[in-house]
Amino acid sequence: MNDIIYIKNINDLSIWISQLTLRHPLIEIINFSRILIPIPHEKIRIKTGFYSIMYKKHRIGESFYGNEKLDFKESTVLCMRPQQVITFYSESMQMQPEGYIIFFHPELIKRHPLGQTLYNYTFFNYEVNEALFLSPNEREILVSIINKMNQELNANIDDFTEDLLVSNLEVLLTYLKRFYSRQFITRKNENSYIVARFESFLLQYIQSERLKTDGIPSVSYCSEQMNYSDYYLSDLLKKETGRTTHEYILYHVIEKAKNFSLVLI
Repeated sequence: MNDIIYIKNINDLSIWISQLTLRHPLIEIINFSRILIPIPHEKIRIKTGFYSIMYKKHRIGESFYGNEKLDFKESTVLCMRPQQVITFYSESMQMQPEGYIIFFHPELIKRHPLGQTLYNYTFFNYEVNEALFLSPNEREILVSIINKMNQELNANIDDFTEDLLVSNLEVLLTYLKRFYSRQFITRKNENSYIVARFESFLLQYIQSERLKTDGIPSVSYCSEQMNYSDYYLSDLLKKETGRTTHEYILYHVIEKAKNFSLVLI
């Protein structure tokens, strides 16, 4: 079955997920150990109209995010933006893993400062092979924030509920940004190899006739050739070189032009 189920808003979750009683119309947190997502067919494809932050402590089998297989390892976080397609297989949901999914609708943060700064949390645009792997200490921090949000959701809604939920959500996102920064550092050897491979790719492109025929390569084209998302590659390069992907491309093109000018002189 290849039809995509579109879950437009948080209220639609209560229709699709069994045993779920919604506590807030714009944000919900699901504990995997208590809720079993029903998959009536061999596989099911889902697209949502809201953001998702998926934290899983154990591998649960095979699922797909876009065209990439999800191989969940210990303490993995995957952040998804609206309109992304997730594919679940029935075999993968036989186990009930530990962890949570936080769903929040764009309307929740619309009137808050977070609504204007969410674009800074670029990990919502990463692909599944660029997921975050948490250390035990990071896992404790993440779970403690989720517990605070759960406590607020369990309380009676009042004039402060939304502000407190969004405030805690922003703290959580900021920690995820810090954890990703740590991951870039701890994977320095691997990242250095990626930078070297990207530089080699750029030099080959520039030295060929393609620079003349096709022009300066786009960020999307370069990211695709490197098998990374635009945002992840740019964030990685920024961490390693101080330049974004766009800046890195222009730097090498300008250096090539300088060298060409020197040859003419």
